[in-house]
Amino acid sequence: MLAPPLLLTGDAAVYMKSACDATHDPHSDSVIVALPRALLAISAAGEVSVVVGDPVDPVDSRERSRVDGPSRDASFGYIVRVAAGRSGMLYALDQTMGRVAVRQVQRCGGSCFVTTIYDSFPAGSMEDPTALVYNHHRDELLLGTEICPYDHSHRSLALERLVPPAGWSVVAGGPHNRRTGEPVAGPSAHFELLRDIAADEAGDVYILDGDSVRVLAAADGSISYLQDGGLWSYRKNDENGPDAFGLTLGLEGSLAALPGGLVAIWVRGDDTVQLLQLRQDGEQPGGDATAAGSAAAAAAGGGRKRPHSSLLAGLSADMGALLDGRLGGDGGGADVAPPDVTILAGSGGGEGSGGEDGGGEARRSFPAHRAILAARCPYFRRLFAGGFADSAAPRVELPDAEPEALAPVLRHLYTGDPGDLTEGLLRPVAELADRLLLPELRDHVAARLVRSVTPGTVVDGMLWADRAGAGMEGLLRRLVAYFTKHRAEMVAQALGSLEELTSRGSPSLLKLLLLQGVQMP
Repeated sequence: MLAPPLLLTGDAAVYMKSACDATHDPHSDSVIVALPRALLAISAAGEVSVVVGDPVDPVDSRERSRVDGPSRDASFGYIVRVAAGRSGMLYALDQTMGRVAVRQVQRCGGSCFVTTIYDSFPAGSMEDPTALVYNHHRDELLLGTEICPYDHSHRSLALERLVPPAGWSVVAGGPHNRRTGEPVAGPSAHFELLRDIAADEAGDVYILDGDSVRVLAAADGSISYLQDGGLWSYRKNDENGPDAFGLTLGLEGSLAALPGGLVAIWVRGDDTVQLLQLRQDGEQPGGDATAAGSAAAAAAGGGRKRPHSSLLAGLSADMGALLDGRLGGDGGGADVAPPDVTILAGSGGGEGSGGEDGGGEARRSFPAHRAILAARCPYFRRLFAGGFADSAAPRVELPDAEPEALAPVLRHLYTGDPGDLTEGLLRPVAELADRLLLPELRDHVAARLVRSVTPGTVVDGMLWADRAGAGMEGLLRRLVAYFTKHRAEMVAQALGSLEELTSRGSPSLLKLLLLQGVQMP
């Protein structure tokens, strides 16, 4: 089931209607959106900003000249695809002045530098290169080329790999190969029509080839069919559909590799997203050696599923066992990595109780590891490196932190995943994450808060976010955008909330509402 539409904020959100492609950038945990002449970024909190280029330029700009250089000088002709590489590097497929170029966008802080890394693909043909993806597992940029000159001398369809500094080598496909339903080596593969390519976390590359899905296995370089035709069969009875005109292979579509062995497929002009369950976690296409390796990895992990969220990148599944004190020796003896610091949360009179006076939240102790806290959390890193007398103390007190909120925050620090959060924990976890200088976790929970808001609860949410301070500014803007859009429903469901807003809202919140055109009573 698809989640509700994102509530986008920021001055650049108005340009989203011109989006032509998008990709996830794991480096910044943002979505990079391609416009014809610019790249935008959508943060985890839903704020849209311009990365590089001019989003105001007209869409019909294929004949504009392109310019390399710093972001203030760089320009694009017509971006058709975008891919996110390592360390925040971006790549765009740009049709400019009758040629198709691959542009590289190197980001450094708030600035960018654009470079054309290859531009020898002629656009004067029946099909231009239209597929671009970065394979993070193999650290390589891949391009799908579909070149058919007007003289019909040959038709070349191939998957190519960037060879620095400015060359390409064929990974799969070629002009004279024949179609076969059996798995073949990459160079012997025949493609009907390359529409899109995607790569998963294991390095396998999925190819939308005509109305089929194929996979290039990272294990042995073979290409096989995962879904041989029929992807658009539900459209064949439509008299106005593509099959009525023999255009099935010409449909524009896209696919994305999702965690858990899923591939999502979408076709332009249709409101359906298809999901193919290609394999279970730990399974990989390819030979027996790969399967054996996956089985060994699963055994080493104790049968636990490997997490796939962007919050979990690079973390070991065993960190959860370390946090829970379950990382014993081979003989099941004592903990091989005992905790060396205890965090006390809550302000009650004693551990496990509300204290003799009954006030405050009962204190709880959380054994932890100083090195992990310092490596994963700026707050603890500064605390332990402060040089004060208590920086080496065996106990750290967080009296204002709710114990029920600290538990998922620690799990996030160890495993990258806060776990399942109840509705009542969202606010305290977001506040604690902000206090501990964990913006990634804060924004992750803030997105959950926005998805759960209703016309009847939005005012209370805005007042809370306003009180929570500057760290919740992004969340507050999204709630204000929701309030503006659903004001009539809010008045119908909770008229008293409007009076509460005017009486308890801060001047800055009321000013923000006025800037959004909201008329206050």
